Amino acid sequence: MNNGQGQVAFLNSDGRPLFLALGQYLESQDQLGHVMVLCSDQERVAELDGGLWTFEPTSFVPHGAKGDGESNEHPVWISVTETEDPRSKLIMIDDAMPSNWQRYEKCVYLFDAQDPPARDKARGRWRQWMEEGKQLAYWDFDGSDWNLRQTN
Repeated sequence: MNNGQGQVAFLNSDGRPLFLALGQYLESQDQLGHVMVLCSDQERVAELDGGLWTFEPTSFVPHGAKGDGESNEHPVWISVTETEDPRSKLIMIDDAMPSNWQRYEKCVYLFDAQDPPARDKARGRWRQWMEEGKQLAYWDFDGSDWNLRQTN
């Protein structure tokens, strides 16, 4: 089974800015691959794009967004629309939803449980996707590593 078709990892930033959690998650991946970070609006794209440059003084996650050339030139692409070029991982932010889950080997939903509207939206998505038969996993960050807390 293609993981993107049936598995979603929920990542809780737990009060940390989403750009920081995104940077730490991307750095924790053994192989970055080609990642699509799908956002609901341009303001969030700008926040994440800027934040990935500064989230850690000694870190760098190669990435791009509109205005940075072509998407296929960047391993991580941040946008409100999906790219035409193939991407192995999808990270959804806010209300962003993929047009085709099957395009991705891995799907992630990044949110902040300390933000009540974001937490409620994540809970709704958890219920919806569980009803749709997706395999779900809930992860949080302890300051040094992502830890699996729950699966359905």
